[in-house]
Amino acid sequence: MQQLEQQGRTVVRVWVWEESRLVGLLGLADQPKPGLKEAIQQLRALGIRHVELLTGDNPAAARTLAEALGIC
Repeated sequence: MQQLEQQGRTVVRVWVWEESRLVGLLGLADQPKPGLKEAIQQLRALGIRHVELLTGDNPAAARTLAEALGIC
């Protein structure tokens, strides 16, 4: 679970068991809408310097998404 979260994934409460052995977890990652990174770049070109990402996700997932969008 920690490994998935460190990779910027959110682990949901879906665990895969085989008999009495844990064999998998489900990790989700947000995918930004197409063109969002470019839109943020255009805002910066217009002089907007402060852009924030608001999320209730775990910090590693938020950081991964922010980095992908060029926010941080």
